[in-house]
Order: sequence, then structure tokens, then C-alpha cells
Amino acid sequence: MARTLLVAALMLVARQGQGQFAPGPNPITGTVTASQTLSSGTGTINSGATLSVSGSANAVNVTGNSIVVNNGTIRQTGTGRGIRDNVAGTSLIVSNNAGALVQAADSDAFQMNQANNSVRWRTMERSTLSMLLQVVRRRSTGPPSPPGPTS
Repeated sequence: MARTLLVAALMLVARQGQGQFAPGPNPITGTVTASQTLSSGTGTINSGATLSVSGSANAVNVTGNSIVVNNGTIRQTGTGRGIRDNVAGTSLIVSNNAGALVQAADSDAFQMNQANNSVRWRTMERSTLSMLLQVVRRRSTGPPSPPGPTS
């Protein structure tokens, strides 16, 4: 009996200590517009749910060994990234499941930005990782150069 209570107490403590999206909720079940940080554990976007962030904030910032389970939509509509890991030495698993979308309008949809990181990207059939078309403007510093010789 004492052993059963000890195991149950340890499982409760372990469950409470699991990481998840902050500020949350976790899982995301509707539309959330606040950037989420995942320091450990699993962050989940349910089917039909959307994490949509604007401005320069990343939709998901990974700061520790974590798992992102995307069954819905992770969208960055400004200049930030969809998912970004900017901490050295982390391990990340991303499951982009059937029908799921990770999208950024003006930057990388997904970026591992430090050395010694490891990533496993699980993409299911009919899921999408995309970066919307960027318009590149070239600033002119003077008149155009004359065309070169033709052959």
C-alpha cells in the first residue's frame, strides 16, 4: 500500500513539472494570438486550432528540449518566424501532422539558430511548411549600368 501511494505521488509531481506552452493554453484548442514559449515538454495545437502571431515575435520560441505537436495551424503574419529554437544544445521534435500548417509571411517558417542542436521533423502526408513569397526591393545607388557586349 505504501509503495502504491509513493508511486502515485511521484507520478503526480512528475506530471505537474511537465513543460508546456507559456503563457498557454496547452493544448491550444481555439485561436490564440500570443507568442508561445516552450521550455520543455510538449506543446500541442489541436486540429482546427490556430496560433496566429503578428509583428516581430516568433509564434513558437523553443528554449529547451521539447516536442511541438501541430495538428492545426501555426502562423506568423508579420516578420517573425513560425517556430524558432535559438538556444544552443537543445533537442526538438516537431510533428506536423496531416492537414497541419506552419507558415511565416516574411521570414523562415522554421529555424534552428544555434550550434549543437538536434531536430527531428515528422511531416505527415498533406501537411505544409511554407514561407510566403517575399518581395525583394533593390535600392539603386545611381544610374543603371550600360549593358555588356553582346556576342
